[in-house]
Amino acid sequence: MAALRSRARAARDCGVQVIWDLCHYGWPEEIDIWKPEFIREIAAYCRAFALLLRAETDEIPFYTPINEISFWAWAGAEAAEMNPFACWRAPELKRQLIRASLAAIEAIRSVDPRARILHSEPLIHVAAETGSPEERAAAEGFHRAQFQALDAIAGRLWPELGGDYGCLDLVGVNFYPGNQWLWGGPKLLRGEPSYRPLRQLLVEVHERYRRPLVLSETGAEGDERPGWLAYVADEVRSAIHQKVPVEGICLYPVVDYPAWDDERRCPTGLWGYADETGRREIYEPLARELARQQALCASSGSFRNARIYPAAPPDILPISPTPTEVFLASI
Repeated sequence: MAALRSRARAARDCGVQVIWDLCHYGWPEEIDIWKPEFIREIAAYCRAFALLLRAETDEIPFYTPINEISFWAWAGAEAAEMNPFACWRAPELKRQLIRASLAAIEAIRSVDPRARILHSEPLIHVAAETGSPEERAAAEGFHRAQFQALDAIAGRLWPELGGDYGCLDLVGVNFYPGNQWLWGGPKLLRGEPSYRPLRQLLVEVHERYRRPLVLSETGAEGDERPGWLAYVADEVRSAIHQKVPVEGICLYPVVDYPAWDDERRCPTGLWGYADETGRREIYEPLARELARQQALCASSGSFRNARIYPAAPPDILPISPTPTEVFLASI
């Protein structure tokens, strides 16, 4: 836990608010993810983490108990592209991860009731290539499936898992250039007739859950990076003007990294790979666009009316009536 203490202290000293991602596609090898012990161990780990963090800072902590339940269930138990490398078990893994997330939330709040919870899920759109009723129904069904994890956490789906609306605090959505595609076909590109503007997708999520939103991951590769950021930021401002409470935008990853599939170098970050001295070269086009978007958000007040909401139905008054300044950030 020494690393946690040092990071928590560094964040405190630098005035950085961290959202602690506690389980991101991995777990100790000796634990069977399919067994009840996984849920117990996740809860115990999250409780211990929250206790330690509470001892290090007086700031209200923010946690993501389990990252991208929907994607993990598909990639890990349908496509067998990551742990646990299974096939035809995606619904089973999704339910297990939902149970674990709910147990983690309860464990965290048992030692620190102030804790805020950010759920992070992919934001997608799937369109039918033809007008056939069968294909349209299949595309719509896949589109709706993206909400299963959050619906269950909120207690709207599979109530036997123990979900409750109070567990649905902040809703994070991850959105990339490849997050829209034709059913059974290629990905959709911006400008194509079936491509839905990001603002519409954000409105859809907000109308479904009535919770504050965070664009918790976004980014593009190569020369597309600055243009993608400009598009995303403009769409977020448009959504905010439609009364959608988007609290911020996170560039991810902020440094270049080896690709998941073939370990090629992915030029996606604000900074490149570290050289032999540890120095990272900044990608100037993205840095300039980031500075421009930060200035636009500051001057337009896009994030200035963001409020901290309670973990309760939206008709409950906010925790604090004071607007919170939140600006475009790269994490």
